Amino acid sequence: MARLELAQFYVANQFAYEAIGVLSVLESDLRADDLRKKTRLTRSIADTLAARPADAMAILSSANFSDEVDALMWRTMVRTDLGDFVGARTDALSSEGVIESYPIWIRSRFLLSGARAAIETQDFPMALRYLDEVEFAHLDPEQVTVYHLLQGRISEGENRITEALDTYGQVIAADIRPTRAEAVYRTLLLLDRAKRVDLAKATETLSAEIMLWRGNALEADMQKLLAELYFRHKDYRLGFETVKEAVAYYPENRSINALLAQAQDVFSDLYLNGRADELEPIDALSLYYDFRHLTPPGNRGDEMIRNLARRLVKVDLLTQAADLLEYQIDSRLKGVAQAQIAADLAVIRIAARDPEAALRILNRTRLADLSPQLERQRRILEARALIDAGRQEIAIDLLSRVTGKDADLLRVDGYWKSKNYTAASELLEMMLSPGQNNAPLETSQRMNVIKAAVGFALAGDKLALSRVRSKFSEQMAQTPEWAMFDFVTGDVTPTSIEFRKVAREISGLDSLNAFLESYRQVYATSDQVAPARAAAPAAA
Repeated sequence: MARLELAQFYVANQFAYEAIGVLSVLESDLRADDLRKKTRLTRSIADTLAARPADAMAILSSANFSDEVDALMWRTMVRTDLGDFVGARTDALSSEGVIESYPIWIRSRFLLSGARAAIETQDFPMALRYLDEVEFAHLDPEQVTVYHLLQGRISEGENRITEALDTYGQVIAADIRPTRAEAVYRTLLLLDRAKRVDLAKATETLSAEIMLWRGNALEADMQKLLAELYFRHKDYRLGFETVKEAVAYYPENRSINALLAQAQDVFSDLYLNGRADELEPIDALSLYYDFRHLTPPGNRGDEMIRNLARRLVKVDLLTQAADLLEYQIDSRLKGVAQAQIAADLAVIRIAARDPEAALRILNRTRLADLSPQLERQRRILEARALIDAGRQEIAIDLLSRVTGKDADLLRVDGYWKSKNYTAASELLEMMLSPGQNNAPLETSQRMNVIKAAVGFALAGDKLALSRVRSKFSEQMAQTPEWAMFDFVTGDVTPTSIEFRKVAREISGLDSLNAFLESYRQVYATSDQVAPARAAAPAAA
């Protein structure tokens, strides 16, 4: 009994932790049932004062205290601390008749808690009534700021915005936490609703305030507002980081779950609707990799990755685009879709001058019964990668049943690298022979005419050289390449220094860009991923 009286003395003098210590010893030695209920009630009060609302609620919600008006009064404060404002309001109305028998400091806590619960449940008359009953002169400095904060909340609820902002300003000036943090939050919320908020200043202010106040539902609300402001200010990385932190700390919070859904919408808008084009390519890529867990499942997510890869290809970040598509193939795709994206990846690897990587991805995603178009597309890419990897004989064999200009250009490259100059030149001559309209040749075509002539010269086929000169002289006569054509198709000695110089120049022409142009013409689509040009050759 003496220990219980000591604990009650500590509680009466607001020494909550000392009371908890005494009660813990008492509960371990307690034998009399008649003291158990008083001990548990005293313990719940001590837990309430010690800011342990969950522990207090476990006691006060038990059947032993369901009809205890005094327990309901204390439960009002506990439920308010736990954010159960509906329950707190009900308990407050049921127990308000007993508060006159309690000391002023307890009455003040009850009235402020009841007012808070009333405000959160939109019962502003009840909140005003409770605040009117508070004896302001007996409030401590922190309670004074709570009182002003609640006044501001009532003004806000009654749409007296200027008055609310002035009241929140008083709370902020007092600089007592957590009321300052909530006042800052409510101020920014009101300014935002009134479209008067400066996004840069608001995010700076709110982020600093969050660093100083952590640990309850208020922080979750502040992080939600901060993320929304970051997104509107286009500070996407900071916005996503704020969401990630909020979800980690408050996974069960409804407003945070809504914020996560909003973040996913922003992420989708960036990479599906082109908003990411406002960012630098590297920034867009790093942002995607850091927050790719926000990628939606299914076709929308796959299209998002494809859009980003297309953007990277346009600015010649081929390796980064290829790595992104490889992640998609490894993590998200199966079957025909995987084989199609593998073709996109292969052409990027080829353009990046990494034929072995192109061959690996084509072999790894090989699939039977593909559509004829996709099968041909993959065969063309495999042949090009084989030629670039020095396995041109296999490439020529692979193309044996493939027709088309793009396939013929690959055969030319394969024959030339195999030093089968006659076959390469004959194929070029056939491809470039003038039709009935004798249309002018483009630069690449004129260089291929000269390449055919060089090939016949290297093969020692003077009759073929004469035929090329006769067939193409008219089209070449008025072009910048005429002098070279005239020299190669004339009485040339293949072992001469001049001819060798021309042969080296022709052999050194990079056929990869011509392949990419031909590939894009054949497989052009609205969502083209194929690069327009190849990466620069590595320095020798």
